Amino acid sequence: LALREFADLDLLVHKRDVPRAKELLSAAGYQPQFRLTRAQEAAFLRYNCEHGLVHGDDGSMVDLHWAITERFFSFPLDPECLWERLHRVPLGGSDVPTFSPEDSLLILCVHASKDAWERLRYVCDVAELVRTYWDMDWRQVVEQAGRLGSERMLFIGLLLARDLLETPLPEEVSRRADADPALEALVRGISE
Repeated sequence: LALREFADLDLLVHKRDVPRAKELLSAAGYQPQFRLTRAQEAAFLRYNCEHGLVHGDDGSMVDLHWAITERFFSFPLDPECLWERLHRVPLGGSDVPTFSPEDSLLILCVHASKDAWERLRYVCDVAELVRTYWDMDWRQVVEQAGRLGSERMLFIGLLLARDLLETPLPEEVSRRADADPALEALVRGISE
């Protein structure tokens, strides 16, 4: 945890469990950033992907997610599929569920693309994930990115990690990314 500075904790819950999760967080001192009526809440759940909650005492924040991106963003990943591929990692003396390395890589690249790669830490996150899980199923990542229309987002993240932070990539992945002539200009622009 000490290697990565963060401002909030993102939690993914099933959409049907959002009201109960909000109740539990509220009992722990977290309050929603927005007070919504039932009708507003229903619309919010349909068109958004997260609720922000802030702790009344210390200002710590939790983002309660039921999807990865808003509906208007072109990334049609069904969050229910993520639950089937969860991995467990040790954290604070417990094992906690987290996304598979393959899903994590794609989600990191999509999230950073959504924010136009405005922070170097996004590139660092991709680089460290690749270094830690070098043996991930690269074919699965590239195929899933292609199915979801996010292959270019994935390759931008990987090329930024390779070019800026000297992160080694599998030869086939580098070759496929380098084959897209538009990527070179995009990566150069982001790097600048």
